[in-house]
Amino acid sequence: MTHDLRRFMNAVQTLVEATDATHNPLPSEPEDANHSHMEPPDYMAGKCHVYAIALHRTYGYRFLVLIDRSERYKGGIPAVHHIYAVDTDGHAYDCRGRHDATEIVAQWRHLEPGQWHRPDVLRIDTERGLRRFISDDWNKPLDSYTEADVQAAMATLQP
Repeated sequence: MTHDLRRFMNAVQTLVEATDATHNPLPSEPEDANHSHMEPPDYMAGKCHVYAIALHRTYGYRFLVLIDRSERYKGGIPAVHHIYAVDTDGHAYDCRGRHDATEIVAQWRHLEPGQWHRPDVLRIDTERGLRRFISDDWNKPLDSYTEADVQAAMATLQP
């Protein structure tokens, strides 16, 4: 891994970990921990889209997708680094809680573009629009999910 790519990946990790989880909806312990094969940590390790979909279905939030245009999948689809659900007041949510969407976008875009990365942001209104990133194989950046996966994520949302 080159120095630029390593620095970029460290900056991405720092951005994802640094946002403050200070507001509902926060994840809570599901009543039946065996109702899904996904554990809450998966929502920060490759399954953030499932949690964002649960928020979208429950509250009607839109999707904020952090992408890297330097890494492409089949059909030119860019790599996805994280997905938030965003309310109409500009708050972005993931399994850690509420964040300022404007700050997230600014931090992501502030990552210095270079030979190995081209950070960008997409705003997507519908679950169907998000599906262009989802596949059962390595042709797209996000893994497929089941209805049970989304229902399990919905069960972790606090009322």
